[in-house]
Amino acid sequence: MRGFGAVLTEGRMKMSTLEELLSIIFERGSSLGSIIWTNGCFDLFHAGHAHLLLAAERMVRKKDVSRSRSTFSLVVGVNSDESIAGLKGPGRPIIPLIDRVYMVLCHRSVAGVVVFEDDTPIKAIRRIRPRWIVKGADYAGKEVVGAEVAEEVGGGVVFVPLLGKLASTSKIEAKILGGKRNSRDKSK
Repeated sequence: MRGFGAVLTEGRMKMSTLEELLSIIFERGSSLGSIIWTNGCFDLFHAGHAHLLLAAERMVRKKDVSRSRSTFSLVVGVNSDESIAGLKGPGRPIIPLIDRVYMVLCHRSVAGVVVFEDDTPIKAIRRIRPRWIVKGADYAGKEVVGAEVAEEVGGGVVFVPLLGKLASTSKIEAKILGGKRNSRDKSK
């Protein structure tokens, strides 16, 4: 699989291959089957993104009360610039990849970031084999990419409740464009 990973080490972002990223996470106490996964474009980073990242680890730990000590790690998939341009159309992303990766890594619950170049992160999910996939409640009732992989390792999908008036990318975009939506945006 193409793509790469990134971690924060001593306050600095370190780029790595996916295999190096997994090795670092495993050295910190996690193993395959104990990874929490979420993903997104994270372009126009907003409060809804922050809420998802902060809620992901807390919600998933509640689901697995059988562990005497928690060794979960939150790994976040981030679409590459090329992937976003294909999904959302010309002029996107607005925020360059390296900045989006850094913003995600700055959240204390994130152990690492995987950048993927396809429209979906299924290749990364198959390699990482997360126990839980965390998505916003707006995905409930829809097909979640990789759900079957998480179920194979004894987990599944957890939906984080949306917080009413928190900003969303579509709300920000509508405000900037005066209510007009980008007709090429295939991400919803």
